Amino acid sequence: DTGFDGKMTIHPDQIDVVNAAFSPSKEELADAKELLEAADGQLGAFRFKGQMVDVPHLKQAQKLIDRAGSDEHAESAVPAEKAKVKPEWPDGPYHGKWLEELTEGLMIPHALTRTVTETDNLLFTALSMNPAKMHLDYESAKKTQFKKPLVNSLFTMSLLVGVSVLETTHGTTIANLGFEEVLFPRPVFIGDSLRAETEVVKSRPSKSDPTQGIVTFMHRMYNQNGDIVCTARRNALMRARPSKL
Repeated sequence: DTGFDGKMTIHPDQIDVVNAAFSPSKEELADAKELLEAADGQLGAFRFKGQMVDVPHLKQAQKLIDRAGSDEHAESAVPAEKAKVKPEWPDGPYHGKWLEELTEGLMIPHALTRTVTETDNLLFTALSMNPAKMHLDYESAKKTQFKKPLVNSLFTMSLLVGVSVLETTHGTTIANLGFEEVLFPRPVFIGDSLRAETEVVKSRPSKSDPTQGIVTFMHRMYNQNGDIVCTARRNALMRARPSKL
């Protein structure tokens, strides 16, 4: 039953509104003081200004007085302008690698692995508005050489790039420049467990801007049998390590 008293954090834009809502008016403060003075020596409930009051009313009156005192202290200690200052958007942490770390030939095994579910395939296929029965219809899939639905290949590619981000480009990339080649040597089926690795194929600093450079990655994804199910060669514009780090 903490109500608003239990609210621990607020948005900076709420500060003025909340302060106004919780700051007692002069009339409320005067009534609270008068009530507590009238309660001095009283036992149990008693009549005050034509109304019956009891312990809960006294507690609320004391809260108003205490809050008024803390508000006065807060106003003198923290200017309103400071309370309205919005924090800067965080720039880290950096889990990816800087341009200098992405040397040609570097192999990066990725920690994230994933078992593909039917929900993954269904949602991705629906979101991409792909009506192909080979991804959605079990009866139609029985007539194919695979005998069961294929996982949408673009989901496989997206997953491959996604699981590579943490150890390669997280917080250190500027832009994805594009894919040179994407291959699907083997199909992926619902229930397959996938892992990935990335090889740095090329890496060079920018000729016009020393704070960045272009890196060519070769991403590879394997199923639980060790078969390659997807390869993607892509170029990314990467940040050089900032001088402050």
